[in-house]
Amino acid sequence: MHIYLLSVTPYVIYLFNSGNYPNVIMEFFYMYSDKFQFTKGSDVLMAFVFCSFILKDKLTKEKYMLYLNITGGLLLPMFLTLSRASFFSGLLFLVISNFSLKKIIKKDIKKFIYLMLATILIFILSAIRVAALPELDNKTNPETINLVQESVNEIIVRKNTNKFFLGFYFCEGRLCSKDNTLDWRLDIWSDLVDDQIDKNKLVYGFGFNEIFEVMTDPTAPGRLGRDGLNENVHNHIFTIIGRMGLLGLISYLFFQLRLISPLKSKIYIFLLPLFLVSAFDTTMESVQFPLLYYFLISRYYSNNSNL
Repeated sequence: MHIYLLSVTPYVIYLFNSGNYPNVIMEFFYMYSDKFQFTKGSDVLMAFVFCSFILKDKLTKEKYMLYLNITGGLLLPMFLTLSRASFFSGLLFLVISNFSLKKIIKKDIKKFIYLMLATILIFILSAIRVAALPELDNKTNPETINLVQESVNEIIVRKNTNKFFLGFYFCEGRLCSKDNTLDWRLDIWSDLVDDQIDKNKLVYGFGFNEIFEVMTDPTAPGRLGRDGLNENVHNHIFTIIGRMGLLGLISYLFFQLRLISPLKSKIYIFLLPLFLVSAFDTTMESVQFPLLYYFLISRYYSNNSNL
């Protein structure tokens, strides 16, 4: 019974995040917490990946492929609305998951084509539904994006550069992007490393006692977000570098390598999208995301006692 409940979890999240969130739950959070926030794109992605991981061994491969694509087609427009990082991570998950099922696809290519057509139809209908909704209030830095947009436009005019590659270019000694949100993050990451170099903190990091000074830089307003509470640089690797330096990063990567390397390659299908979204969000600095991440790995270990 719990397996069936797990299978509908992504659909419940979709309904809640697409205009059907129960008012009683919203009022509870408004009353007893500091704020209410819709489920973030990275958390929706984790729910999708986690449920797919559990169901993979509970369903036949044909049913699993059906569940994977129908659910993915429904969620992708929401990912695109909530976070482009979660969209590309979710798309990557769908592509490599279908590729891993290529033997099943080859057995009945016609059925797979019908499934893809159904997935595209669901994607279109979902996109229409999501597009009709008011903008979801779960972005941490909407005002920042506007500020960055103005500064990026000024830089482009000042530099008069047309040397773009996939939307990236170099300006003022760092990598820049035509995408305003991404450029905002690239600017923070560059300033963080520069600040560490200037203060001889690149090897050992700043520690965990206080916010990074670059987040409160008066020459780069808006980094603390609209509510003034954002302390994250929106990248798990740069957070580790900032807090624990290069030594901490090496130790962390060694830990992940030792943890994951004994596992079979099939689990990478589920881990790669999670690593990708963590490169552009605060996922591993939250509570629920790393908990489910390590539970997923431990579940794989428990199901393969010969590891």
